Amino acid sequence: MSEKFTLSCDKDSVYLSRDKPNNMYLIEFRAHNPKIHIDALLTFDIYKMMFELNKDLFDSHYIAFPDPNNPSRAEILFIFKSIMGLGERYTHVFTEIPHLLNTHQIPENESQVIYFNSQNVSKNAPSMLRHLIPKRAEQIDSDNSNIIIHVQPNRQTINFYYKFRLIMFKPDDVISLPPFVDKAVSTMMKTIFVRIKQFIECLG
Repeated sequence: MSEKFTLSCDKDSVYLSRDKPNNMYLIEFRAHNPKIHIDALLTFDIYKMMFELNKDLFDSHYIAFPDPNNPSRAEILFIFKSIMGLGERYTHVFTEIPHLLNTHQIPENESQVIYFNSQNVSKNAPSMLRHLIPKRAEQIDSDNSNIIIHVQPNRQTINFYYKFRLIMFKPDDVISLPPFVDKAVSTMMKTIFVRIKQFIECLG
């Protein structure tokens, strides 16, 4: 899939770009905090942070680890509050953070690239969380949604990139979001990361 993103919003120094034909979005920002090592936050705890900072947007979130011996892979469920009165939406993914398997300390003054790779939990896949999905909630596609974070050598600065799709799953079908819903959801997604950036920069 060839992607071509066009910037649609740069408010609050968080950049939202869109690839309309492919229903793809890209969120980018830079965060700097000289009081902390930001890379210490880049674990599955970032999903708890996401929920705690956005309780006006989420009804609930859950995280489970299918393999207790593999801390780099988790099953994650986010249930959104009703968007513009259109009912509940949710994302349900397996996410891998490969660097969590790295037992070696990153040397000082060395840059690092951290990946968060997510795939939808398929209907036939074993799931620890599926029973928590509300019956009438509709799924927002999170397949192949990826976060790439470049950690600068000082560990106090990151460049953050999040690429995701916005389509809906219906029984036996996949549909594009109506334009006004698409705008509401994409704005909501940007709000989530504006708050994360601001929180990181205020820590310490």
